[in-house]
Amino acid sequence: MSNEFALFPFFLSIDLESFIFPIMISTINVYVKLGREILSWNDAVQQHPWLASERESYKNGAQPLACVATYYVADEGTKTLRDHVHIATFHDNYKRSFRQLNEAWVSRFFKMEKNDFQQLDYPETTILAHGGEIFFLLTPDGTPIGTVAMVIHGGEMELAKMSMDDAFQGKGYAHFLMREGLQWARDRKDEFNHVTIVTNAILGPAIKLYERHGFKITHEGPHPEYERANVIMHLPL
Repeated sequence: MSNEFALFPFFLSIDLESFIFPIMISTINVYVKLGREILSWNDAVQQHPWLASERESYKNGAQPLACVATYYVADEGTKTLRDHVHIATFHDNYKRSFRQLNEAWVSRFFKMEKNDFQQLDYPETTILAHGGEIFFLLTPDGTPIGTVAMVIHGGEMELAKMSMDDAFQGKGYAHFLMREGLQWARDRKDEFNHVTIVTNAILGPAIKLYERHGFKITHEGPHPEYERANVIMHLPL
């Protein structure tokens, strides 16, 4: 996954009365969505030079907490940046939204299960402590509007708790969450050889989203752990 700038730690040591203070300098990943194509910022500017001047006049606002990427949405016809959203990793400020966003869609189609309550109420111990990660899609003002969790259990990696606020459905933003989650998984392909998704056949749009990112259905039928699940999908890393 390309970066706007090289992402690296740079340590500046300041010798002050025998104390050394390390200063970490890093950047976030920046991308542009043009139609159905998503490009790194540098690649996008090379192909569409007007983006450079457009970004100079575009008001970004402050970067949200734990931000790891920014995605701009560009309009080739008008040569403008129409919108942007951020991707952040888990932070206490987003914890309540993690439950709210997931509970909203689960309750619409199914019922909350024991595993849902455990992961949504205690993500620090059920997901993060086991080496997993949670990504949040944020509006320019930092409001969480989507989530996805990369959960590690039983020696396998599962993409789970994928949810989007209804008001932002259909904009293609879910692809940003998928990209970040799957890149996080590929960075760990020495430990895991595939990613699993457990879902339900009635969630057609979600299954199409997963298929667009390379997942294939490997099992249909009841699941031994999840009452609402009847489809298993896999993506080789």
